[in-house]
Amino acid sequence: MLSSTGSDEDSVTAEATTTLAPPAAAVAPKASVDKYNRLVAWNCDILTKLLTQIVARRQSRNSEPDSPAEIRAVEEQYQSNRYVLSEVQEIVRLPKFEAESQKVDPWSVQLSEDVLRQLKDYVSTLAAMYRGMFL
Repeated sequence: MLSSTGSDEDSVTAEATTTLAPPAAAVAPKASVDKYNRLVAWNCDILTKLLTQIVARRQSRNSEPDSPAEIRAVEEQYQSNRYVLSEVQEIVRLPKFEAESQKVDPWSVQLSEDVLRQLKDYVSTLAAMYRGMFL
């Protein structure tokens, strides 16, 4: 701020210094968008690798996914519970590991474009819920 005794030359110099430097707010959104996109891509990459392992395991065991009717029945069962703790299981039964059942190489599994798009949408939605993380 200039005082009433400042000369015209002082005011020109003050204006020049304030207009040359870009405001910090103009730089932050670009950096935060880039950071957001990198984090979404990184998480999608990790989840894609895990999904390919799941698909390879299912193909090795010749197992089919649950039918939509079975999935809806389980969802309805859990929707009646209002608390997350009511969904906790004391024991989670996993299939017995058989080394010889590893017939399908996870690196050979290709996920469809629809799956990859849905995964990116899902991760982007979750990332958008974290306010202030990318600023």
